[in-house]
Amino acid sequence: GWKPGRSGGMRKAAFNVSADGETGEVTVIDLAKDSSPLLPNINRWRDQVKLKAITDADLSGNSEQLKAGDLEATYVKLIGPEGETPRPAILGAIIYRDNLAWFVKFTGPAKLAEKEEANFKEFVKSIRFE
Repeated sequence: GWKPGRSGGMRKAAFNVSADGETGEVTVIDLAKDSSPLLPNINRWRDQVKLKAITDADLSGNSEQLKAGDLEATYVKLIGPEGETPRPAILGAIIYRDNLAWFVKFTGPAKLAEKEEANFKEFVKSIRFE
């Protein structure tokens, strides 16, 4: 259910995801590592799905590490509060390599995020830098 999406500019890759009448999007972008600290970016994503910010102390309990080739990716699953229709979700991974921060992000409804989570994680794990 992943089809090529709109890429170009900051978007190095994009996919439209659809299943059961719901749609979402996966994007891959890179930004300068120095201006892309981990926690503020995760908290920005949390805000996008209407979740409260977390602290550094909370980060390990609200994320997991995935291998992306020989690099570590910090992965988060963010499901917005109940009562939102559709309930928003972000599956996100941040990978630091050299002077860049790579952001791999699924945005869409929670039901679709739950269904696509395993595919998204496999996509992140498949990323290689040459």
